[in-house]
Amino acid sequence: METPTGGRAAIYTDSKVTIDSLKNHAIHGFLIEKIRNMIRNLATLNWTFHFRWVKAHIGIEGSEAADKLAKEAGQEDENINIVFDLIPIMSVASEINRKGLEQWQLQWNNAAKGAVCRSFFQNLVQRLKTMKPITPEFTALVTGHGKPRSYPHRFKPVDDPMCLCNEGQQTSDHIIIEFNFFDAQRGAMIKKIVDSGGSLPPAKDELTTKYLRIFSIFVKSIDFQKQN
Repeated sequence: METPTGGRAAIYTDSKVTIDSLKNHAIHGFLIEKIRNMIRNLATLNWTFHFRWVKAHIGIEGSEAADKLAKEAGQEDENINIVFDLIPIMSVASEINRKGLEQWQLQWNNAAKGAVCRSFFQNLVQRLKTMKPITPEFTALVTGHGKPRSYPHRFKPVDDPMCLCNEGQQTSDHIIIEFNFFDAQRGAMIKKIVDSGGSLPPAKDELTTKYLRIFSIFVKSIDFQKQN
């Protein structure tokens, strides 16, 4: 059936979002682009369209009937096979992103290396949502690399991995939990965690999420170089 040449059509809808999206050329959703293409094609046949927004379907002739039919179509019917063959590109992108994060999390959980970093950042989605204070001191503590003596000892620039307090190797855990040179700073951190309703000892992944601000203040208050 051929489309008649020339004419005018008025389209009434209660979807203000659709009308606004059609006007905004920065929006390129699948259905919005499909509507635009239909309008362009019909415009070549001298058709003009006027879109109007109506507050709701209630009281408008024909609209209530459309609502009724839509509800009936949405009811389950075991004899009808429904096939969804048109999926918005944003839905595809979201699903790919979700699957990618799941695979990344699995690889992160099973990685042979990075145990120290993994103890601070167990959930990758949570990590991606939170801005971290990326400083040399913060990075050294949450990765176990760099400043703590146990790390350079592996490559021999430092002869002894033991902490200056002689109570154990100078690891991230030792600095945060035991190193007596930092008792005052640690005490201030613990007090703030307790005052905020936290329990002791806090899990390390809580230090980089729930208590990130408090933990960051502690990291800034200690001096690795002075103690090494």
